[in-house]
Amino acid sequence: MTLSMPVLALRGLVLIVSIWLFVFLLGPYQTLPFELGMSDKEAHVLTFYCFASLLLLSTNTTRRGSVLLFCITISAVAEVLQTSTGRDGNVADFLASSLGSTMAVLPTLIGFMRQKFKRNVADNKHLQIRL
Repeated sequence: MTLSMPVLALRGLVLIVSIWLFVFLLGPYQTLPFELGMSDKEAHVLTFYCFASLLLLSTNTTRRGSVLLFCITISAVAEVLQTSTGRDGNVADFLASSLGSTMAVLPTLIGFMRQKFKRNVADNKHLQIRL
């Protein structure tokens, strides 16, 4: 199976963002969000929202739950690793990162569930009793 150029470009972009995310979360850049005019929590939400959105675009559409679980796991691992790099691991940062990931994935999960429900209702119309 060959992949189209847009899919390859998206996957390359995901790789670049992943490397940037790794360096940003584990490097000595604690003041960077404040210099950009954001709070630390806003930066976590925005970063993981973008990361999860790019992952959704570059993977199979049936992997929504896996994308969410992966992003939440990455945010937890990043907070644990920050304690070994001289920074403080923070539960609030983990929650903010998880919120950003959830904000990106949840609408697609809800849309998928609505489509599945509509299909089931349409398939079962012949079972309905009409009075």
